[in-house]
Amino acid sequence: MSDPLNSTDDEIPLGELIGSLWAQKLLIIFVASLSLFYSVYYVLTTEKEFTATAVFQIEQVNKPGINISSEIGALASIAGLAGGDLSGSSTSLLERVMAREFILGFSKKNSLSDDPFFNTYNPNHQDPLWKSTIKKFIGWKKIAADDDVVIENNIIANFRAAIEATQTEGNAISISVTHNIPKKSSDYANIFMEEIRLLVEYESNPAQDLRLTYL
Repeated sequence: MSDPLNSTDDEIPLGELIGSLWAQKLLIIFVASLSLFYSVYYVLTTEKEFTATAVFQIEQVNKPGINISSEIGALASIAGLAGGDLSGSSTSLLERVMAREFILGFSKKNSLSDDPFFNTYNPNHQDPLWKSTIKKFIGWKKIAADDDVVIENNIIANFRAAIEATQTEGNAISISVTHNIPKKSSDYANIFMEEIRLLVEYESNPAQDLRLTYL
């Protein structure tokens, strides 16, 4: 005869479970409705972003009559490398195109200050009532700043967040540009690629031609 104290009941009390769920039906309906509403709201209001990617190499083409080793790429001249270390020179190049000076030059040429995706600063912005009330309550005061400086810093931050330049295993350069307008993401990727080529051309030996090879 089995001991009832040592017996275990592995059955799930479905009746009690259904009863508990039914008792909390209003709460369950409320949570499910709230989740559905938030999902729909997120899909409808979230700004869509598109990414364009360009992969290319900048190859050196020697002019006739000039004896330059084909193994020394144009990128090596930027880092002052005589041994043709393309990996190191590409890294140096990518660091430079993400520097403040290059970004501001790119912004000036392409009017990024007029693009709301890159320049999200609004000098006429006013905080909502609840936010301004909290700031007033805690005694927070806005520090006066030059609008041009704020815009420059805003563009630089958004530029670095939206544009990524990396080096592939084959020492090619990969550029990814994100924008909320598909055509602009593609246009900026091509412009950025051309700016890199011009930078290399400007700082390379003037006796050498450069050819951009699309991958």
